[in-house]
Amino acid sequence: MQCLSNSFRRIIANMDGCQKGEFLFPSAFLIQVQPELATSQLNALAKAGQEIVLNGFISPETVSAVNQEYIDDPAAIIEMQNQFFQGGKI
Repeated sequence: MQCLSNSFRRIIANMDGCQKGEFLFPSAFLIQVQPELATSQLNALAKAGQEIVLNGFISPETVSAVNQEYIDDPAAIIEMQNQFFQGGKI
């Protein structure tokens, strides 16, 4: 994930921007096929964007809400992803 993070930092720097925060969801596949698992985190992410625009910073409460775990059983998610990429159904 560091490579992805560094890529965005470089893009922002090249545009003379200022990065105010960083949220990475490590299972984009899961968010695409079962977004309800991360609904509260995605809502908090939208709130973080609003806070940046309105206040210039993200509140600790919003950071905490975004960072709540949304994968209860990582092994089951990995198995589901493997099935999908092997051409199976979810």
